[in-house]
Amino acid sequence: MKSTLPNTLPGKMVDLFYRGADRLLQSSRAHRLQELADDPLIRRILVFNPVAGLGNMVLLSGLLVNLRRLYPQAEITVAMPTSALAPVVLSKDLVDEVVPFDPAHDTRIGIMRLALRDLRGRRFDLGLGTFFSATTLTSFMLAAAGCRYRIAYAQAPHRGLLNTITLLDEGGHELDRHLRLLDFTQQLRERRTAITLSAAAVSTARDYLAQFGLGNERPLLGIHPGCDKANALKRWPPERFAAVVRRLSMDGAADVLVFLGPDDMAVYDCFAPLADAHVHLITSAPFERVASLISQCRVFLSNDSGLMHVAAALDVPVVAVFGPTDTVKNSPVGSAILLSASDVPCRPCYVAPPITCRYDRQYCLEAITVAEVITNLRHILVRRSLADELASSGAGYVA
Repeated sequence: MKSTLPNTLPGKMVDLFYRGADRLLQSSRAHRLQELADDPLIRRILVFNPVAGLGNMVLLSGLLVNLRRLYPQAEITVAMPTSALAPVVLSKDLVDEVVPFDPAHDTRIGIMRLALRDLRGRRFDLGLGTFFSATTLTSFMLAAAGCRYRIAYAQAPHRGLLNTITLLDEGGHELDRHLRLLDFTQQLRERRTAITLSAAAVSTARDYLAQFGLGNERPLLGIHPGCDKANALKRWPPERFAAVVRRLSMDGAADVLVFLGPDDMAVYDCFAPLADAHVHLITSAPFERVASLISQCRVFLSNDSGLMHVAAALDVPVVAVFGPTDTVKNSPVGSAILLSASDVPCRPCYVAPPITCRYDRQYCLEAITVAEVITNLRHILVRRSLADELASSGAGYVA
């Protein structure tokens, strides 16, 4: 793979510096690789992940699940941008401490200062930098934090200036790219994500449902018709979501919870007229309450969004509508039916937020019909109902 540095004199000089430094580090890198192969004692682990979207955090949990399993006695620290959701998504079951920084104010110098001031004294044995990390920043940050073994991604083989192992990003699913950081262990890895909810939050969710008789006589369907505002073009038309709600609630197939966060209120008017005894709109709720209510759903319908990944991490079957984004990279990890247009050649087109569309209509989303969505939801509802009935009878059937 060729370097991505600019083809200018300064760029060429930096490129030569990296190549020279890489040669100098080869012997020490080989020594550290041999130490890793000999399975040294790993007591403290640092994970540097410079993104903090909800879906990104859920998928990062898959890496943390495996670190906990492979190194059960180790203290795990995650350095990442500040997020109010982190304490719930990255619970103590997964990570001992989250060290936050503000990417709007903590420039590269600020992050290095954080590493030197707050992290270096902890003497980390293993430092991991996810594929989101810029190579130079990650290499110096993990070194400044005092990590003995440093594993991260690079744009080219000679760009891993201070890494014990340099990985080249070959694309694929976000979770699999995280798990590649653990290839050196030569151990099988669990391909799953996880969210641990407090017993109190789950109890409160169940009390809410019982108060209104939701999910009692009918199975409970969760729906998220939105997504983050910057990526609003990922949304299946809200009137189609509303049509699904109307059909399944009116024919008695399901009780429905419609989840609308702060970025989703633009579609509120499509669902407000549907609110009744069998359709509840969940708005302005704390995240742990939202996640606890999702955990009680029989199935979850969503755009490609953070809540889609939350549902999958809570072992709730998902029906996910994909338009401009890539199912290979972004699909939920777990039981899921992915609906996307196979005959729209321009999809997937998503590169980075905000999403734009070259056409006057989003053909990739319009191609997915209400009937198709309802058919797949009914399939899961029937399958899960049968599984519950057989399980209660002692037949031991697993859906």
